Amino acid sequence: MIVKFYVILTIIALATTLWSVPSLANDKKDDGGSTGKEENTNFEMATLADQFVQVLDHVPSASDFWEQYVIKSLPVLIKKINKFSPAFTTWNRNFLKSNYGNLTVKLVDKRNRQKLPTGSEGLGFDSLLNFLTTTYRRGVYVESQLPIPMQKDILIMPFLTCGPITRSIITSHLTISLNTLHSQWQRNSPSMLHCLLRGTQDWALIESKYNEKLPTVCEIADFESSPVAYLDDDEIQGCLKSKTQVPWHYVRVKDGDCLFIPHGYSHMVSYKGKHNVGFSVILDKAEHHDTQYLQRQDCSKARIKPLEKINMPWNYLGYGHMSMGNVNPVERRANFASRLESVGVPINEESLRLFLKEQVTTSNKTIDNILNSLRKHIDFNNKITKDQLLAIPIESWKDIQAIFELDANPQNSIHYELIYFHQKLMREMIKAAFDKSTKEFDHEKFMNAYKQIGGSEKYAREITKALDVNEDGKIDAIELKDNLNKAVEPYNSEEQHAGEGSYDVKGLLYGKQGEEEEEQGEDENDEFEQLRELLKNEELPEKFQHLDEEELLNYLRRYRDEL
Repeated sequence: MIVKFYVILTIIALATTLWSVPSLANDKKDDGGSTGKEENTNFEMATLADQFVQVLDHVPSASDFWEQYVIKSLPVLIKKINKFSPAFTTWNRNFLKSNYGNLTVKLVDKRNRQKLPTGSEGLGFDSLLNFLTTTYRRGVYVESQLPIPMQKDILIMPFLTCGPITRSIITSHLTISLNTLHSQWQRNSPSMLHCLLRGTQDWALIESKYNEKLPTVCEIADFESSPVAYLDDDEIQGCLKSKTQVPWHYVRVKDGDCLFIPHGYSHMVSYKGKHNVGFSVILDKAEHHDTQYLQRQDCSKARIKPLEKINMPWNYLGYGHMSMGNVNPVERRANFASRLESVGVPINEESLRLFLKEQVTTSNKTIDNILNSLRKHIDFNNKITKDQLLAIPIESWKDIQAIFELDANPQNSIHYELIYFHQKLMREMIKAAFDKSTKEFDHEKFMNAYKQIGGSEKYAREITKALDVNEDGKIDAIELKDNLNKAVEPYNSEEQHAGEGSYDVKGLLYGKQGEEEEEQGEDENDEFEQLRELLKNEELPEKFQHLDEEELLNYLRRYRDEL
C-alpha cells in the first residue's frame, strides 16, 4: 500500500508538471531573439473598464451555452477548459516543427495588413517550419485556417458537440505570434469560440448595435479598406477613454481559457507576452437555425471530441487554397437562388452571364469557371429555376461557391502572388535584367529586384526555370525572347485586378545607375532584333542555309561570334 501511495504521488507530480504551461519556445535557450523595439505593455485595459465579461469556472451544458449565451448574444469566458487538449502541453516549437513543419499557413503583418508578407510558399503563405525558424523574426505572425492534421491535438467540449450549435460551426482558425507584441481592433466579428493555448490577451468587446458609433469614438482606425485596424496600446487607451460613451466589456484571457464572442461584436485585443498561440472555432449566426433542435436531442450524453471529428463545411488540408471568410454554403446557395429569382430568373446562358457580371464578379475568367461548374447540374438549354439551383448537392455547391469566394478574397489563394503581380511588370523586370555587356540574363539582379517588390524566391525561381528551357544555367537573348511569354503567362493579365502599384524597374535592378543604363540602351539596337536579323541575312554561311528557323536558333547560340 505504501508503494502504491508513493506511485500515486509521483503520477500527480508528473501530471502537475505536464499540465503546467510551457513557453512556445523550447526548454533550450530561445533561438529567436527580439524583433526590435517592443511596444508599451504598461497599459492595463482593465483600469478603464466599467463592465466585465461573465466568467464561468465550469463547463456549461449544451442547453445552457445555447440558451444563455448564443441565443442572447452574450459573451462569456470559460476558464481552463482547454487544458485538456494535448496541444496545451505539446505545442512547443520543436514539436510543431517536427510534426507539422511541412504544413502551409497564412501570414499577416501587423504593420501593413493590406500587403501580405512573403513566406517560403509565396506572398502571404509560409511553411510552419520556415515561420518558426526565421520568418517570425520579421514581426509577422500566423493568422490561418487550422490545418486538419493539427486538429487531432485539440479537444472540443460537449457544449459544441451536441445541439443546434453543431449546425453553426463553419471552420477553425490558428494564430501564432512569437516575440511580437501588438494590438488589433476588429469590428463586425464573426461569432466564435476563441481559445488560448499560450500567452495572455486583454479584450474589449463592444456590442454590434454600437458599431456605427465606433468611427466617432476612434478616428485612427480606417475600416473602409479592411475590417481590422492595428493600434498600439496608447491608441487603444485613447479610444477607450473617448468622451463619446460607448459601453464595452473587458476580459483577460489566459492560457487554457476560451472566450465566446457573439456575432457582430467589435473587439479590441491586446496581446501580452512574447508567445501567443491559440485557435478559434468560427460559428454561423444563431438565428439561421432551428432552436427546437436542441429539445429533440439528448445532449446529456454528449462527449468530448477531437476537433477533427467535428463536421465543418470549410476545412483546410494544410496545403492549397484556404476558405477563410467563406459563409455557410447552405445559406449562400439559398441567397444566390433568391437573388437570381428577384431579378427574373435568366432563361439562357448569356443572361446568366450578365447576372454574374453585375451581381457577383467582373472577372471573365471567374464567370467562365462558375458557368462551367453550374453546367454540370443545370441544363442551360431549358429555363433555369430556383428549385434547380437549390437542388445542387451541397458538396457540389461548395465547389461553385469556392470559385466566387476566392475571387472576392484572392488572399486565400495559394497562388495569390500570381494574382497580385501583373504580366506587364514581370515582362519589364525580365527584360531589364538582361545584361547587355555579358549578353545574358542576370539571375542575381532579377532575384533581388523581385524580392524588393514583395515577391518570393519560390516564384522568382519559377520564372527563371521557365526561361532556361535547356537547364544550362544560362539565359541568352534568344532563349529569353522565345520563352518570355511562357514565363509571364501565370501572372495576372487583368491589370485592374492586380494589387501592386507602379515600380521603377531600372531602379530596382540597377539602383542609381538605372537611368544611365536606360539612356545607354536607347542608343543600342535591341539585342533580340539583332539576333533575329541574322536569320534573315542573305549572306548567311552556306552550312546554315539549309536549316529551318528552329535549328538556326540553336546554332545561333553556339556560333554567334562567327556570324
